[in-house]
Amino acid sequence: MAKQIGEGDYSHEWKEDNRNPQNFRDEIDTLTGVFKVMVDKVAQREKTLRARVQQLEIMVNRSKLDKQVQEIVESDFFQDLQSKVQGMRNRFKKEE
Repeated sequence: MAKQIGEGDYSHEWKEDNRNPQNFRDEIDTLTGVFKVMVDKVAQREKTLRARVQQLEIMVNRSKLDKQVQEIVESDFFQDLQSKVQGMRNRFKKEE
């Protein structure tokens, strides 16, 4: 079970050991309870971190896209096209 948890599988079903009719909790029962709480917290943190990493990846991708668009818009080729388009628009307006 510990090996599975170490590999990221937090889906273990925790069962209380009710073999003792007096419900006496020894050290193993205490350790099991503490371990369960720890695993739950680690699993939640991992879930939160994965969600945050996904958000950051989206932000990075958006930033890269913005940078690429900016590089295109600032290029001489694009500026030349913009100028030609503006000239064509001006000629079209004069013909109207």
